[in-house]
Amino acid sequence: MATKGIQQYRVSCVGISPMLQNPMTDETLDELFYGSGGKRKLPKTDVPLEKIAEARLCRGPNGEFGFPANYLFAALIEAGRQVIFDKKTKVSTRESSLVPAFLTIVPNLLDEKGDGFIPFTGQDAKWVVDKRRGVNPATGGAMAVVRPKFPNWDFEATVEIDLDQIAVEKVLELFNIAGRSSGIGDFRPSKRGPFGKFRVTKWEVVEQGLKVAA
Repeated sequence: MATKGIQQYRVSCVGISPMLQNPMTDETLDELFYGSGGKRKLPKTDVPLEKIAEARLCRGPNGEFGFPANYLFAALIEAGRQVIFDKKTKVSTRESSLVPAFLTIVPNLLDEKGDGFIPFTGQDAKWVVDKRRGVNPATGGAMAVVRPKFPNWDFEATVEIDLDQIAVEKVLELFNIAGRSSGIGDFRPSKRGPFGKFRVTKWEVVEQGLKVAA
């Protein structure tokens, strides 16, 4: 008999391509909120690239390396456009998604704003400076983009699934597709880049600790 009701699962994943990080800073949010008048600062030209990249790391409440839980949630929603929910209905469309109705990410940590944060499993993960050509969204011209890059990374996340609404196999399919075609971080597959791809290595029922898929 299939399990029903709310069930928690722990999923372990490993990166199969490097992750680029570039979260939107409070300074950028202020510029968006207030507009350009009086808030936008001229960029400094004497800052080492390492300092620029370091400022763009995603950090947990105690300085942990990792990423916001909503990055993973967004990847699952994007993946839903390739997963059938019922007959011809997809889990997600361009405008909406059913993922929030049946899946919750139980955060490992909470950041300073109270949002969920998923730390890398290995906190000895090393990052390097990545500098490459980008496109200025305002002008369409070329620009240099500096970001921190994690060549190797992995994580564990706990998800709560309403099995009255969806089969657990469908959720595992979401994770597998999210790892291949959504990705996490900057310049990921859903943004036409090769970074932030991952693979599911373990899928466990939290209460019983039984592996049901891998």
